[in-house]
Amino acid sequence: NRARVDILTWEQARRLIDIAKPEFKRLFLAALYTGCRLSELFQMRVGDIDRSRAAIYVRPVKCYRGRTIALPEEGYDFFKAIAEDRDNDSPLIRRNHDWPWTRGYVASHFKEVAQQLKLPKSFVFHSLRHTYASLLLRAGTPPIVVARQLGHINMETTLRTYAHVTDDFMDHEFRKRFKPGLLTAAHLFTARDGAFE
Repeated sequence: NRARVDILTWEQARRLIDIAKPEFKRLFLAALYTGCRLSELFQMRVGDIDRSRAAIYVRPVKCYRGRTIALPEEGYDFFKAIAEDRDNDSPLIRRNHDWPWTRGYVASHFKEVAQQLKLPKSFVFHSLRHTYASLLLRAGTPPIVVARQLGHINMETTLRTYAHVTDDFMDHEFRKRFKPGLLTAAHLFTARDGAFE
């Protein structure tokens, strides 16, 4: 639940996709469209695309429960395209030659790409999940929606983990909505005697 500071901007995310090898483009896009953990992405199957809701089912993995998450229109189109003409039980995010994904293989390529982008050493594949959540919050998505998308059991986890983003968002939302209008230019407070003029 520590605050997450290793996140990409949209421009950096586009550059990441541009320089990645094709099989990694698919994996990186899937992460940025869903905010899923690497283990969750590995488990996705073609049949997990929920066409009635433009969403995707994320299977339970170890201690993480399953959930269905909404996709942006672009993300939904991406998943439909990579699933086209394939069996429902096929892995959704394929590696070249249909070889199985491994954490080590992903980590080594991700490290190379991160170095090319001059990202800090602390920036790892899981940072794409934090990028997803932070960009959603910065776009004004209510924290309860972000919590649902990420599979957090309660919104407090989201608020603690992304406090650096949610505090700014909530301050902005508060000021946008709460404008009492109690004082006018004619009611200037004087600090000298604590009286209004």
